[in-house]
Amino acid sequence: MRFHSRFALGVWFLTAGAPALLRGQSPAPPSLGAAASFAVLGGSSVTSIGSTIVTGNLGVSPGNTIGGSPIVKIGAIYRNDSVARQAQRDAASAYNDLIARTCTANLSTDLGGMTLGPGVYCFSSAAQLTSTPLILDCPRDPNSLGFFCSPNSLFSASLLTRC
Repeated sequence: MRFHSRFALGVWFLTAGAPALLRGQSPAPPSLGAAASFAVLGGSSVTSIGSTIVTGNLGVSPGNTIGGSPIVKIGAIYRNDSVARQAQRDAASAYNDLIARTCTANLSTDLGGMTLGPGVYCFSSAAQLTSTPLILDCPRDPNSLGFFCSPNSLFSASLLTRC
């Protein structure tokens, strides 16, 4: 998943239980600046478990640890250099724009088994995506956007995009 694709992630991210379809209007995207070319951008570290292919830049700053063996296609790896630091500043600016927006839904913990449409999804704690896929549904609009805003981490497994 690209950082600047249909569903943007940053240091941002949802209700356990039965799958729910939440549809909203696609919000206008914030400016991503230098962060736009990053598929993965971590703060203290990035860890890849299993087979991971990243299409776009992979970076970390202010930390410099990249664990595992991610394969970067169409991009480069940046460890706490001027490119990663600028991307973090621009990502922080985009994040501040997003957290000032009204949430489409306030969600908690496990995203597994959910289907979500465009919108701004907020969390009060760390979120995770378990072995049950999260479906990001953009109803016949390949330009629709969804944002996940969390004060903590996102741990992920399966993710499907359906446009």
